[in-house]
Amino acid sequence: MQIGNETKSAPDESAKRACVECAERSPESTILTVKEVAVLFKVTERTIRSMIADGRLPHFRVAGCVRFRSQCIEAYINSTMVPGRR
Repeated sequence: MQIGNETKSAPDESAKRACVECAERSPESTILTVKEVAVLFKVTERTIRSMIADGRLPHFRVAGCVRFRSQCIEAYINSTMVPGRR
């Protein structure tokens, strides 16, 4: 997707699919904040917000605040795992 002079990548469809599937299987999921996900990923909150803006992290908003289902974050991690070398 082209925005001005920048090229934005399309949202990660596999992560979105994984999130929808995990929500269907287990609607009881812990809700996480941007700060909590940043701590979990060992990155800054700015990095998490950038991932949200790029469409890479499945999220939702409550009264304008970004929130994540813990199981969707887990599904995202599993969908982006790189196999080890042998």
